[in-house]
Amino acid sequence: MNTGRSQAARAALTAAEALRAIERRMVAAGASPSAGPNTPSAQNLTHYLALREADARPLQDQLRQLGLSSLGRAEACTLATVRAAARAAEALAGAPTPGAHDDPPSPVPIERADELRDARAELALGPCPEGRGTRVMVTLPTAASHDPAFARSLLDAGADIARLNAAHDDPEAWGRMIAHLRTAEHELGRARTRVHLDLAGPNPRTGPMPPEHPRVRVRTGDRVTLAADRSAILDHNHVRLACSLPEVFAHAEPGQRLFFDDGRVACTIGRVTGDALELAVDDAGPDGTKLAEGKGINLPDTDLKLPSLMPADLASLDYVARTPDIDTVGLSFVRSANDIRACAERLPEGVALVAKIETRPGFESLPEILLALLERPAGAVMIARGDLAVEVGVERLAEAQEEILWLCEASHVPVIWATQVLGRLAKTGRASRAEVTDAAMAGRAECVMLNKGPHITRAVRTLDDILRRMRDHQSKKRAMLRPLGLARRFAMRSGV
Repeated sequence: MNTGRSQAARAALTAAEALRAIERRMVAAGASPSAGPNTPSAQNLTHYLALREADARPLQDQLRQLGLSSLGRAEACTLATVRAAARAAEALAGAPTPGAHDDPPSPVPIERADELRDARAELALGPCPEGRGTRVMVTLPTAASHDPAFARSLLDAGADIARLNAAHDDPEAWGRMIAHLRTAEHELGRARTRVHLDLAGPNPRTGPMPPEHPRVRVRTGDRVTLAADRSAILDHNHVRLACSLPEVFAHAEPGQRLFFDDGRVACTIGRVTGDALELAVDDAGPDGTKLAEGKGINLPDTDLKLPSLMPADLASLDYVARTPDIDTVGLSFVRSANDIRACAERLPEGVALVAKIETRPGFESLPEILLALLERPAGAVMIARGDLAVEVGVERLAEAQEEILWLCEASHVPVIWATQVLGRLAKTGRASRAEVTDAAMAGRAECVMLNKGPHITRAVRTLDDILRRMRDHQSKKRAMLRPLGLARRFAMRSGV
């Protein structure tokens, strides 16, 4: 009996010593000049990054075996959580246990973590509707500029934020969309709807197509020329497409990968000239893929050296400065913290900045990007999963998505979960089982974005229902132990 107790005490002491070593590493990291702004959220992010530098899984197993917290939910209040676990392990070991007064204050006490996160989310994205812990953002199609009933149907279905895409339409159309929103709010007796504007960003796209060939089918094995001039279809085996950004031709190299349309067409770059790329189509699907004007081009292996704000983006920011209706601005294809600061300098006071994580450099620079966002009162991160999947590889998307959620939780920066959420439902009126599960998982973010489609109103209603149901079961990573009908019925059947 005593031997077992002694073994448990030794194990607890070993765990306590490991936790205190982690604590010292986190404190040192937080004191570093590179730790970012001296705010609780920035300090907590730095502490969390220090925690994740080494493999903590063996320690987690030790803590679980001792019946203590395994640090699995330490993101939002990292130092306080590690200290609490250390004190519990020291108490279990029977070692001298520092009292709360012996540990210096943590930047984010455990009891304040949710408050900090929720406050930053409300500042950036507005309040959550009653009964739902996640906001719903909806992309407005061009039709919303001339159909007043469309805005009302979206708001009535449960939309909270309207998204304008600066890559489409123009300020005049955006103004009509916003006016229809305001009218719908008045008719429904709703509070003011937030408006988000996504900048187009330095995104190469396919250029204009000839009128006689608005779409062209590309097949695996085809040869494609991407050129700086207007596209021209030569024959069914050799397609010539235009590219909207001539900078592509200065930086691309043979052997690098190139993707069209969110990865639907995968190519390898062959010969490179000053105004054209010769491409070999490696995969375009079993039946080929039709490409049209305006489809995205991704070059994950190419350093394009493009400015974060293109001339069209600067014009969009001028529009933001002229209207009080824009609440958040999305910076597309963020690559570094400097991109964040360059855009922030041009934003009016009170407009929140959303960093869209959709490139490999942006994902790899996420800690610095978050610290730059924390220099402003309000900001958010959008996980733009379409381009991000192409950039990091679709096999790694789920992993990258989790990492983004972890780091944003550690910095108390709200997350917008975007791209292809209930996409089939919005387009066809029928949801797949996989996308319903994806939508349920999206409830861990502070906002979920839906793209447009002929059945978008139904998609909003479905998402609203899913998020309300899942709120009773899940809060972030924490399972909510609401009464289960399964458990009740088992008790009735078994007479327990």
